[in-house]
Amino acid sequence: MSILDNILCSKSHEYVYEKEGFYYIGLTEYAIEQLGDIVFVELPEIGEKYMKYLEQ
Repeated sequence: MSILDNILCSKSHEYVYEKEGFYYIGLTEYAIEQLGDIVFVELPEIGEKYMKYLEQ
């Protein structure tokens, strides 16, 4: 397992990181263990844009 310097992780154990202009999203190992099988994922439309939001 490796730990990246540029990773952002939410309190609900989702993460995002950028590498060479691409953004990768996922779930932490802890979340995967707690959830079990994932049977549905809703993805955004291709080209959809997002703004950065930080919880205060």
